[in-house]
This record gives sequence, structure tokens and C-alpha cells, in this order.
Amino acid sequence: MRRNRDFGQVLKAIWQTLSLSGLLAITIWAMTRPSWVLRDNRQVAIEGNSLLSKPVILSRLALAYPQSLLQISPMAIAQTLESYPPIADAKVARRLFPPSLVVQVQERTPVAVAIARLIPNSSTPYSKASVGFLDSRGAWIPFESYPAQVRQRLKPQLKVLGSPETYRAYWSSLYQKIGQSGIEVLEIDCQDPSNLILKTELGTVHLGPYSERLTKQLHVLAQMSPISTQINSRQIDYIDLKNPAAPLVQMYQKETEESPVQNVPTNPKIIKSNLQ
Repeated sequence: MRRNRDFGQVLKAIWQTLSLSGLLAITIWAMTRPSWVLRDNRQVAIEGNSLLSKPVILSRLALAYPQSLLQISPMAIAQTLESYPPIADAKVARRLFPPSLVVQVQERTPVAVAIARLIPNSSTPYSKASVGFLDSRGAWIPFESYPAQVRQRLKPQLKVLGSPETYRAYWSSLYQKIGQSGIEVLEIDCQDPSNLILKTELGTVHLGPYSERLTKQLHVLAQMSPISTQINSRQIDYIDLKNPAAPLVQMYQKETEESPVQNVPTNPKIIKSNLQ
């Protein structure tokens, strides 16, 4: 009885060895099959791209040709692509029939021009600052990441000033709330963490540090839209909404000899200041 059991275990071991050897032989055979070789980039399909051209993405794959399809690591290629700032996500799959590589990418969509480390009193800040793009989640995309022809097409109307480290934590929420406010915002100045400044269709707006009051502040600002029909925007120094319950309109002294604004829904207090 014991001899039969030992003989059965020997047969099982032999069968496992033969199976593994056969699998290894099949793998080696498959890897050396001429039909399962990537000979050039025409066998690479790129999907999901809109801003970046196929040649630009292909140049980031770092593939050598010819190369056995089974020797290619899809995960390694995906990680390489995701290290390229304009690409948020990448998936790579091998296709045996016909032999090819399928690359799916999800690009970042720039929503703002971001300018960091501005030089004070500079007449040409773009040439003396670190310039890039931001997507809706706050990812920084260096300006030079895009080819010249793509940069010419990317012209977001919104501009953001300040180091990304100062606003990255709240950028996604800030961008979403501004988009939902119905107010046209041309510039967001985040250089001073204690005072978030917006340049809007109504003028410059001081909000103080970013906080949960932003929704209320933007709501109050939207209610103040009639002020644009009663005061020349050039007369306004800035709108102070640090306390949305008591908005202030800071005026230039030389431009405000007229009577204060009437019938503004939020009833802001009008303050005159010296012309700067």
C-alpha cells in the first residue's frame, strides 16, 4: 500500500515537471515567434489623446524595435507615461492577434495659466517667472511640457499667481466654487496666504484667507453686480469681502466726488481712499 502511494507521488512529481517544462518551452517558442514581434511604432495604437499627438506620445514610450511583444512590460510603460505631466493616467495592454500594443491615455485639461515667483515691479513677468498650466485638480503642468504648436492652442482665460504649494490644498474646491458662482473671474492672486485676491468683472476683490466662507463671499459678490451700472469700475480701488456680512467698497479719493451708490442689494459701505 505504501509502495503504491510512493509510486503515485513520483508520477505526480514527474507530471508537474513535464508540465512546467512544456509551459516554459511554449513561452520560449512564443517569444521567438516572428509574428509576435513589434517591428515598428505602426503596431502601437494610441487612444484617448486630444491635445498630444500620437508622435509625441510614442516618443515617451521608450520602446526599441524590433522587440518581442511578450518581453514588453505594460505596467512599466504606463508608469513612464504617467510621469509625463500632461498625462494623468495611462493603461497599456498587449494584443496578440494581430500583434500590437494598445495605449490608452487620459490627458490633463489645462484650465488656468499659473505664474509662480513673480518679480515685483517687472514689466515682463512671463519671462521672469515660472510659468505653467493648472488642471481642475491643481496639478502643475510645466509650460515646456507641451510642444510649441500645442502651447499656441492652450490659452486659458484664467490666470493664477503664486507658488502652487500655497494653494494646492484648496485649489480644486476654489476652482469649482468660482465656476459655479456665475461671476467672471480673470485672475486669482494667491501670493499672500492671508488675503486671496480676485480680479473680476466687477473689479478687484479681497477675500482674506481661503475659508469655508468662500461660497457666501461669492454669493454676496454676485448680488453686488448692479454696482457696475452705478459706479465706473475705474473709481473702485477694491471690494472688501473679508466679512461677507459687511462688504466694503474702497474708492479712489480723486474719483469719488459724487454721492454714494444707492440701492445696492448687499448695501456695501463706501470708503474713499487716496488715489495710488
